Amino acid sequence: MEKFHALVKEKIQQNFCEPINRADARPTQEVQDGSITTEVEVLATSDQNCILIPSYACRTKNEQGKEVWKVHVRGWAYISKTQSRKQKIMMGVARRVAGVNNDEEKSKTLEDRVSMFLAKNLRNQDYIVQINGLAHPSHMELDRVPDDNSTILPINGLYSTKVTSGTGHFSGEIQILVDTVDQWIANAKEDNPARWLKLSAFPEREKETYADKSYGFANLIGVNGISIISDIDDTIKHTDISSGPRAALSSTFLYDQKEVSGMANVYQEWYKQGASIHYVSNSPWQLFPMLNQFFRNKNFPPGSAHLKLYNDLKSLIDSGNTKRKYIRDIFRDFPHRKFILIGDSGELDMEIYSDIADEFPSQILYVFIRDVSTERIKTHPPPPRRSKSFPFVQRSSPLPSKSAKTMPVLDDTNVVNFDDNSGDNSSDKISSSPSESDESSPTTPLTPLTPTIPSIDPLQEFNNRVDKCRQKIPNRAFVLFTESQDLIDNEIIKNEFLKLRK
Repeated sequence: MEKFHALVKEKIQQNFCEPINRADARPTQEVQDGSITTEVEVLATSDQNCILIPSYACRTKNEQGKEVWKVHVRGWAYISKTQSRKQKIMMGVARRVAGVNNDEEKSKTLEDRVSMFLAKNLRNQDYIVQINGLAHPSHMELDRVPDDNSTILPINGLYSTKVTSGTGHFSGEIQILVDTVDQWIANAKEDNPARWLKLSAFPEREKETYADKSYGFANLIGVNGISIISDIDDTIKHTDISSGPRAALSSTFLYDQKEVSGMANVYQEWYKQGASIHYVSNSPWQLFPMLNQFFRNKNFPPGSAHLKLYNDLKSLIDSGNTKRKYIRDIFRDFPHRKFILIGDSGELDMEIYSDIADEFPSQILYVFIRDVSTERIKTHPPPPRRSKSFPFVQRSSPLPSKSAKTMPVLDDTNVVNFDDNSGDNSSDKISSSPSESDESSPTTPLTPLTPTIPSIDPLQEFNNRVDKCRQKIPNRAFVLFTESQDLIDNEIIKNEFLKLRK
């Protein structure tokens, strides 16, 4: 995923990374609040935004030893303006990279999806994030207004925290007593108790009634149960990363997002049976509004979202470390839950999941890897690879004479002996073995350079990679799948959900 993001990122990173600081603010204005006059800075911008990313809450104990929900808060503060001249130039570059014309319908789609990369981080802005009440989201979503399924309670900032958007991104925690949430659920008298909290965020310096709120959700996840760790690209959404950066770029920025057939039904079935879901991906946060639309349109169940922070070009070089960290943090927050890990064979999901299984063996229920490699290798085999090391070859013409030096004689038929006869005017010759003299060494024609290591069949190499990862999974609970029905039909998973219902 990182390779094709770099194509556009290299062209627009100056705009994206340019910070907005308090120095950009206009002179302060006075806001009359009863008998109190408060100074409020108004940023010189047309649109100041904050996104709360869907998160989760885990149970723990506070300093007084009471059971609390620890609610993770994550978000992004940014500025989106009418396009400047520089941004329009960058959009033109993006169109050329994508191969679309300005008057095409695809150009509008591209502009909408690239726009978040042109947004500017709002740095060093203080926000208040608070719990508003219970929620029943039916799918992944970002809200600017409360939805009809939320129970908004008059909490008056009792359960809140202050966060600062240091680089534009922010994180924090809110603690709320388990007894308090239990009482809310009991008072709601609902057949299907809420599994989510509704959150809201607004700039601290602005009076709440004058500020645009942003809304988000946090999943209440119990101590025991089943959790799903799911990749996004080529696992539940067709991205075609294995076809190369340009194909993945077109799939992401130009075309309608297509679901991997049946995956939404699988996740909905497991979610209804009580599973919690964490969507973990190397996709950048700037794509989350587009992914949010994908989740909604394809009816994927709600879950926490864990995407990668791309603040500069250095962050493109990651090798899955961010993904590993997200997953480790989730495992550590829920040491008694069982996990199903779902990914694809196109990138590093197998290696990351097998490493996690090796680290947390008692928590692994099953690993499912969607096979996007086998058919591609069969139909489009990669060119043979050449070794970086080659044997010396004999030459038909002599080498120029040198000063007297002798290479150490090695017991290797691929290494030749340089033998200097400094006593006469003859040129150096190369002999194919240490035991042969220059006089007896025949002159042979040029031989082609060939790899010292035989080439490996690409399909066999892929199967070796699969076997290596499978060996790390407890009880070999690992399968390559091509059809979503394979997940539903898995007997081990069926039995675990039966245990939950009991």
